[in-house]
Amino acid sequence: MNPIFDEASSAVVREEFEKAKNLDEFLKRDKNKMLDIPLSEYLNRMLYEKDLSVADVIRGSGLTKSYVHQIFNGDRNPSREKLLAIGFGLKLKEVEMQRMLRIGGCSELYIKNSRDAAILFCVRKGLGLDETNDVLYKHKMDIINEEK
Repeated sequence: MNPIFDEASSAVVREEFEKAKNLDEFLKRDKNKMLDIPLSEYLNRMLYEKDLSVADVIRGSGLTKSYVHQIFNGDRNPSREKLLAIGFGLKLKEVEMQRMLRIGGCSELYIKNSRDAAILFCVRKGLGLDETNDVLYKHKMDIINEEK
């Protein structure tokens, strides 16, 4: 596995930051622990690691073929909702989903937000997008990918 995706805990990185004599030392030494990589690189790496195809992601996300290809090529910056759909298409685990949201410049799923908690529950249970949307709908919450 590429070390850039072997995310060190924030506590470990913070400890190393505190020990650094200067910023240059910290950035050079801990470069592989940073998450400032292109979203498309992360998504393609997850595609490879999960042994999935873009067609699998399209089917699992409910997004259009051209839209997903634009995101994977780095030509489009998706909204949080679209990223969540892609995360379900990629069958991401919780840590991978949260990392994808951070890299994509979106807020992570927050356990103290009812809808986010419902989505996290579904991610932890390994549910797909359709099943997750059923859970959200049942609890009178906006489904993922619903145009407002």
